[in-house]
Amino acid sequence: MRRVNVVLDYCSVSGHRTINANCTKITLPSPCDGIRTALPKQSAIEKHHKALPYSELPEFITKLRTTNAALSVKFCDHAKCSDRS
Repeated sequence: MRRVNVVLDYCSVSGHRTINANCTKITLPSPCDGIRTALPKQSAIEKHHKALPYSELPEFITKLRTTNAALSVKFCDHAKCSDRS
């Protein structure tokens, strides 16, 4: 959001966000202001998962394949994983 706002600020300063209304130049407000008030405030606390010990990886992959997870989550091809063990 910050980057978009910087671009819009640059456009405003450069005169690209002004319109003529009844021979009066009006600078358009930044749409980021409205979006920022509509979106909920994000938590500053990052939540990370603990690292999976390498010895538990085969069991994790087996469980992952039996879940209803999306195909994009099932990242490991059986032949590739079994070749590495």
